[in-house]
Amino acid sequence: EVTLKGAVGLRAADRGGKSDPYAKIFVGKKATAPAAWRVRSRTVPKTVEPVWDEKFKFSGTISDMVCAPLRLSIFDEDQVGMDDLLGSAEVDLELVLLSAVQVGKMRRVRVPL
Repeated sequence: EVTLKGAVGLRAADRGGKSDPYAKIFVGKKATAPAAWRVRSRTVPKTVEPVWDEKFKFSGTISDMVCAPLRLSIFDEDQVGMDDLLGSAEVDLELVLLSAVQVGKMRRVRVPL
């Protein structure tokens, strides 16, 4: 399970100094990953500091999911034309899981774009 909390300080991509951000999260290797491992958040209108607080569950084997980094991309949704990429990042899930086993609980990971 991945919880997408929010973002701060995103680039303003629209007129008026705001964006309409949404996130795409991808787990596993692109070539072999099922469509269920690609998810999209809801769009938060007119902000550069969106709060999503959305949970996404991914079913499958841990070894298949951690074989590649989790990829997070934030986009500005546009009514006309292609959506603008605001930033992206990767998270090494194997390290996150190893850390959780050592500490005894899952932890929050902040990812700079």
